[in-house]
Amino acid sequence: MSGRKARLASIVLVVFGVMSARVYADNISLPLDGYFHPGRAMPVRWDAARWGAAPGTLELSAPGAITTQINWTGNPRGIVPWLAVDANAGNIRWRSPSREAREISGLRPLDDSDWLVGTTLPNDLDTSALFPNRRSIRVRLDPEDLKSPPMAWQTLDALILTPGDIARISISNSSELVAQGIELVVQGGDRPDSELPWTRSGQWWIASLGRNLPPAIDGDAYLPTDGWAAGRSEAFRRQIFLLGAIYILLIGGVGLWRSRWMPAAFIVVSMIAGAVFAFDNQRESPIFQRSGTVCVNDSGSFEDDWIFQISHRPAEFHIPVTYFIHPIFADKSQAESMNMRLECSEDGEPIFLHGQLIADAPLVLMRRRFTGKFRWSYTSAPITSPLRLLARESIYPGFGVADQAANWGNDDQWPMIFLKSQ
Repeated sequence: MSGRKARLASIVLVVFGVMSARVYADNISLPLDGYFHPGRAMPVRWDAARWGAAPGTLELSAPGAITTQINWTGNPRGIVPWLAVDANAGNIRWRSPSREAREISGLRPLDDSDWLVGTTLPNDLDTSALFPNRRSIRVRLDPEDLKSPPMAWQTLDALILTPGDIARISISNSSELVAQGIELVVQGGDRPDSELPWTRSGQWWIASLGRNLPPAIDGDAYLPTDGWAAGRSEAFRRQIFLLGAIYILLIGGVGLWRSRWMPAAFIVVSMIAGAVFAFDNQRESPIFQRSGTVCVNDSGSFEDDWIFQISHRPAEFHIPVTYFIHPIFADKSQAESMNMRLECSEDGEPIFLHGQLIADAPLVLMRRRFTGKFRWSYTSAPITSPLRLLARESIYPGFGVADQAANWGNDDQWPMIFLKSQ
C-alpha cells in the first residue's frame, strides 16, 4: 500500500510540476504563433500573474536580436515589440522583474516572399482572393491586442479587420501601421476614415503604401557616410574659439606684468586654461550626428527621417523613440557588436534605443511618417544632398531623385530631397 501511495505521490508531483512550468511559460507568449520577418519587430505578450507587485525590469533577448527592456511597474499584461535581425535568432531568453530567467521557443522566420496576415475575422471567411499568387500565413488575433504599440506589429504584411475593430484603433496608431508597410484591410461598410489612402476592392477597404521598410541589413544605406569627415559641431567650435581668445588675452596680460611672479602666473593661467578646455571637451559628446528627410511623393506620400551617427572612439548612444525606429546595419557582425537595447515604458511603448558605437563605424537609423500630402520644393541649385545616394532599389525601389529643398543652414542636417516614381 505504501508503494502505491509513493507512486501516486510521484505522479501528482510530476503533473503539478508540468502544470506549474506551463503556467510560468505562459507569462510570455507570441501572439503571431512565432512567425516573423527578420529585421522587422514582432509582438511579445507578457502576463504578470506570477511576478508579484514589486517593480523592476522585464528583458527579452536572443543572439542576433535587439534586447527589449520593459520598465515594469505592475502593469498586469501587455504587448511589447521585439526585433530579431538574424533569422537564426533561436529561443527568446526572458528575465522577469523578480530576476528569474526562462526561455520560450517556437520562433518561425519567414522569407521575403511569405505574406504574414493577421486577422480578427471569423476563420471560416475566405480571404485568399486578397493575396493572389502569394504564400499567405494567416494568424487569428485578439482585437484587444491591437491597442498595443504599433511597432510591435511591424512584421505583419497585412491586417484584416472588421469595421468595429478598426474604429477601436486610434488614427495615429493606424497611420503608424500603414507607415511601417502593413496593408490594412477592412471588411465592407463605409470608408473607415478620411486620413489614410483607402481604396475600395469589392467588399474590402484597403489602405497601403505598397512598400515595406528598408532591409535591416543593407550596405546601400551607408552610402551618404562615404567620405564623411565627422567633426565637432559648429556651436562647440565657436565656443572653443572664444575660450582660446580669452586665454590669449589673459596670457598676454600676464606677459606684460613686470613682476618676479610673472612666470608662476603664466604657468597657473595655462594650467587653469588647460583644465577648462579638458572639462569642456569631456562634456561634449564624442558622437557626431547628421540627419535629413527623404520625402516620397506618391499616391500614399510619406517622409523618412534618417539619422547617421559616428564616434571616433567607442561610445554609448541613447536615441529617443517616437512610435518606432528602424535600425539598419551594414552587416550581421555590426548588429551583434553594438549590444543594442530597446527600452520601453510599462505599457510596452518604445521610449529609448541604447547601444554601443564602435570606433569610426557609423550607424544608420530611420523612421517613416505617413503624411498623405504631396510636398514639393523647386530649387535651381544642383542636387548635392548626400541623401540622394539613398535612391537605390533596395531602399526606394522604383523611385528616383526629383528635387532638393533649399539648405536652411543647419550643419547637423542635410537638405531634404524629394523622390518620385520613375
